[in-house]
Amino acid sequence: MNKNGYILLYNPISNEGHLDSWHVLFIELVSKSGFGVIAVCNDPEGLRLKLKHKGIYESDHLVVLDATDRTTGPHSLLKKFWHRGNALYGRLMFRQRKTSLDPVLFFDRVNQLIDRYTGQIRLVFNMYVDAYPSDPQYWKNLSFLNSLPWVGLCITPGAHPSEGYYALQTYKGTCLLDEAICKTYQQEMPGRIFEFLPDITEIALPKQRSALANEILSFAAGRKIVFMGGSIGKQKNLARWYDLIGHCDQSQWFFVQMGRINTNNLTLEDESALKKIQDNPLENLFTYPEYVKDERVFNEIISISDVIFAVYRDFARSSNMLSKAAYFEKPILVAENCLMGQRVRRYKIGLEVDPNDSTSMYRGLKSLLNLDGIKDNFHHYRVDFNALAVQNKLSEFIHASLKS
Repeated sequence: MNKNGYILLYNPISNEGHLDSWHVLFIELVSKSGFGVIAVCNDPEGLRLKLKHKGIYESDHLVVLDATDRTTGPHSLLKKFWHRGNALYGRLMFRQRKTSLDPVLFFDRVNQLIDRYTGQIRLVFNMYVDAYPSDPQYWKNLSFLNSLPWVGLCITPGAHPSEGYYALQTYKGTCLLDEAICKTYQQEMPGRIFEFLPDITEIALPKQRSALANEILSFAAGRKIVFMGGSIGKQKNLARWYDLIGHCDQSQWFFVQMGRINTNNLTLEDESALKKIQDNPLENLFTYPEYVKDERVFNEIISISDVIFAVYRDFARSSNMLSKAAYFEKPILVAENCLMGQRVRRYKIGLEVDPNDSTSMYRGLKSLLNLDGIKDNFHHYRVDFNALAVQNKLSEFIHASLKS
């Protein structure tokens, strides 16, 4: 037991995008702020392995648990029926909508842990409140035992704070990755706490070069390597990505696509372009179509690349790919007229292009290799987007939430 009590860090989605690496980062940073951590997720063994890579192990100050574990400790029947009775309306309403996670399951599991760690959990932090339905009807009658306060991280916020959890008195506030939206939320909801967090990333690399990296370098054979990776859905702009590859001289450019493809989340144009590539593979395209569990390997492939492609479609929010660009010092190509574009323009770590025009992308790609003073620009970005900055803001947010 930590003398300052535990912060329960709940990650509702595992093995998807960079949510797991952010869970690890938050565990590390919250621990450094003096609190114990109870880390809850759907893949506890995977989380333990990621923590081990960083030299972090379970102890009295860090407990890793399964979000899907339905075993009960000393839960009294009275408490159990009280909570389930209050949650019944929310569960019935949720059955009508299955595009998001069920908030009842979140409350149910956390209440088990509140009962198990009686008086020791001080705050619950949901790492991805975007994953839940926003309509207030799904949040009616939901509460934690002992009216325990809770907060969340919202990666894809709307223009205004209208989500149903804001109606709950025990919900204290939200961390956001967009500074402008954070200010707007604070103005519109002065009774809540909103904190801007710099969008940082895991930057560790393997101790030795992997077979995968050697394979890619062998295939590239000295050509400039363009990297595109992560969770690949419609936002990754596959149709234009493949168009760009078609524009480029195969003798000079080599492309790497790394990450699991969400085939149920592509446009028709993306599906058509993907099928064409699958039927007629390109010599200058290397595809690794799996989720990369070890982010050190993901980082390694970025580190051997020359350019990062992040010209996402209809993507208004932040991306930690900018931090990867800055830390591994790789110029990045992004879409214009969006938050990523604003940051690239401000820090001059890459270029903005038209996300609907592969010709514009090709021009930008060629220009990326000739940007002046970019090493200094990468440094300036890292000054503002780093783990210490997040730790300070996160600590302030947690203490303010506890006081409120």
